[in-house]
Amino acid sequence: MTYKKRGYQEVCIRETVLALEQHKKVGAILPTGAGKTFCFIGIVVDYLAKNPGKSVLVLSHLSLLTVQTGAAFKKFAPHIKTGVFQANQMPPNDCHVYLSTMQSSRVEEKTAWFTNKIESDVGLIIVDECHYLGSDSYDKALGYYPDAKIFGVTATPFRERRIMTSFFDKISFTI
Repeated sequence: MTYKKRGYQEVCIRETVLALEQHKKVGAILPTGAGKTFCFIGIVVDYLAKNPGKSVLVLSHLSLLTVQTGAAFKKFAPHIKTGVFQANQMPPNDCHVYLSTMQSSRVEEKTAWFTNKIESDVGLIIVDECHYLGSDSYDKALGYYPDAKIFGVTATPFRERRIMTSFFDKISFTI
């Protein structure tokens, strides 16, 4: 399916791609309904084209978001092979994108099995609803991939009355 990007989505993708070339941790803030998932799919497409042999891990805090993200990849980027890594689901070892919850990705034994099984190194981690970053669970999950770049997206950059954007080296886009 072809989808025409909105102007601000094109800017978000372009600015994030440029920021990820220079920074390890990049964030973007877009309101609900602005197409955050569509934007990070565009970023993933660009990343995979420029980094053959690498894969992408998309983390969220809800299994519902993992399902929605998988459906969005099938609709807007069907050429990208995705697999789900959560609960008792294990993905095929040759995916381009792995979809997981933070809860599954923080379990050491499960993550060790996963990283030993997959054919490519995780080079980019997308954190959906990244206002949850900074929790022990996310810290543990991200700690398994110390060399990966991180892109986080949220509509609400505040958590418990604190702004969480200080986690990032750069905020590439805000609308």
